[in-house]
Amino acid sequence: MTPATPAPSAPSGHRRRHLARKPVIGSLVAASVLAGAWYATAGAAPAPTAAAGDLTVTNTTVSLSAKFPYLSAGYNNSREWTRTATAVAPNGTLRVAWPASDGVHVTPLTAAGKRAGADSVVKGTKEIGGLVAHNDGFALLTRVADTNKWKETAAALIRYQNGKQAWRTKLTGASSDDTAPLLDGQLAWNGKKYGAYFVVHGAGGFADGHFGDKLAYVNPQGKKLGGGWGWGCSHNEGIALRAETSGDFTSLCFDDWRSGLFVSTGIAAPDNAPVVQREQCWAGYCGGTFAGRTGDLVKSSRRTRTTPAAGAGRSSRRPARTRSPSRS
Repeated sequence: MTPATPAPSAPSGHRRRHLARKPVIGSLVAASVLAGAWYATAGAAPAPTAAAGDLTVTNTTVSLSAKFPYLSAGYNNSREWTRTATAVAPNGTLRVAWPASDGVHVTPLTAAGKRAGADSVVKGTKEIGGLVAHNDGFALLTRVADTNKWKETAAALIRYQNGKQAWRTKLTGASSDDTAPLLDGQLAWNGKKYGAYFVVHGAGGFADGHFGDKLAYVNPQGKKLGGGWGWGCSHNEGIALRAETSGDFTSLCFDDWRSGLFVSTGIAAPDNAPVVQREQCWAGYCGGTFAGRTGDLVKSSRRTRTTPAAGAGRSSRRPARTRSPSRS
């Protein structure tokens, strides 16, 4: 996807040292068992609304086929939980994506959280940027090998059907002057198209050496669609994306350029983006991937999206205020 025509180049001092995100300390490795609570979550299709009294939590244990590094080195080598993803298919079955040394594994589970078959191993992939479950498989936002000036990976959307790869679409590359050394991403699906929202690193042009974010749309056959943007929030520290039945998907970003949580609007963001919350935002010390570390987006009966945002108490250059990002 070709980036939108940019505003003037970002100041040269406003750069992220991408080496800071590369693991230097060894990741701790868990035994080959995944334990957790399984419950209804947002997936490929919305689940029926249930009263609070109808919900129960069931614990289950699933044996894994490879070692799982449950801690990873984040910014400045601070340890953080390794990201996994759970998604629910329209038929109620689940898919759980988790990283291993040979690539991302996607484990099929029954609606009761029991293993339903062998893992699909997406060889050579790194990081889980998002997962959508389908009755016949899944779609995974991840990173794959690439050739570029930074020797970094590319973002890719990969679709598996009936245990085999159906298609693979790279979302960064030489044609758009960008790479994806990390994603911190989200993947959403509305039944007609996928939306992939993730961090990018400029590899030429106005954004060379800088970090921004990208929103790309892909159809069910793996073809890139119009819309979205090639360069958005600077140094995005926390990404949220939710599908809408038509038009643009709702998106949020934690941005360190203007310090705070914003409604993403693309190339001009966050300069003209609606503010959700003001807070000093430094790389590695604010935000966090939605929904596991920061919060989530919830659609209300008034056709608005609401997000809880927990502040860390750091001062900002502007007074803090909150609002609900609207989407008609």
